[in-house]
Amino acid sequence: MDLFTFTEKIKRGLEDFFKDQVTVEAHQIPKNNGILLYGISLKEKESNLAPTIYMESFYEEYQKGKSLGKILYEIVNLYERHKKERDMDMEFFRDYERVKARLAWKFVHYERNKEMLAHMPHFAYLDLAMVFYCMMFHEELGNISIMVQKEHCDLWGIDEGQLQKDAMANAQRILPAECISMRKLLLEAETASLKEQMLSVIGESMPEAEEEWAESMAEEAVKKMQEEAEKEEDEGMYVLTNCQRMYGAAAMLYPGELEKFAEQKKCSFFILPSSVHEVILLPDRGEKDRKFLQEMVQEINESFVEKEEVLSDSVYYYDRDKKELLFLFQDGKNAG
Repeated sequence: MDLFTFTEKIKRGLEDFFKDQVTVEAHQIPKNNGILLYGISLKEKESNLAPTIYMESFYEEYQKGKSLGKILYEIVNLYERHKKERDMDMEFFRDYERVKARLAWKFVHYERNKEMLAHMPHFAYLDLAMVFYCMMFHEELGNISIMVQKEHCDLWGIDEGQLQKDAMANAQRILPAECISMRKLLLEAETASLKEQMLSVIGESMPEAEEEWAESMAEEAVKKMQEEAEKEEDEGMYVLTNCQRMYGAAAMLYPGELEKFAEQKKCSFFILPSSVHEVILLPDRGEKDRKFLQEMVQEINESFVEKEEVLSDSVYYYDRDKKELLFLFQDGKNAG
């Protein structure tokens, strides 16, 4: 049974289970970089949202031997657990003045997303496209983003230029840029793991009344490690993202952000598109093999980055003197 047939069988099973209480629809959902996923949306009467459940992971379980009956049971339970989505008030989305305060934007690859971009307001930049989304927060579900479509601009009575202006201004307010050395970023992960280990060891040997003291001891040890790392001069790689580290590659177009880094390091620098969530800044001290950088970006994209999160195979270069962002290699080809 292929994925399409599997999805149709699950759809019919859900229709039989919910009867007329829930509308069940199966469809393919276009995602970043031309990926199409199979999904089933379920919409209750009086609800303003139709949550989508993606089928790929369930299909893998089916291929490993799990029965359709068990999978249907899991999907029904999943839907019931997250039904509070229907309580989300979407009326605000009709009012642009309310939406404007939640607007942000992200980069996607232009050529790989042409079909998706045909339905979205967007602006081309280098080999990328700027697209827009509305950030929401739900008590049960956390942060949710709604992609802005062309029909939304018609609803709001604004043009794409106004959307871009408002989103660019707002993004810096709600998602300020964060530039952190690769060393410090790795240390964050290491110290988080170390703290967990220390608490586990200390907690086993301490009475419950002293657990708070044990936690403060672990935090103090981690803090000292971080302070020592910050004292060291770091001329290696830096990660540019935003405060949420979500769609943070957009920060490289925040006004003044690249210029500020160039002045801090007193040199031009390379920009490696690590993913849609961040880019890597690498000061140009004259010793880097430029072709190797491009090969490294391609290798990382192919081997380590989820296909949906790949930004580009290009390498960019910020010229400190010209204050200009340029191609160094465009999708594997020397750009200059």
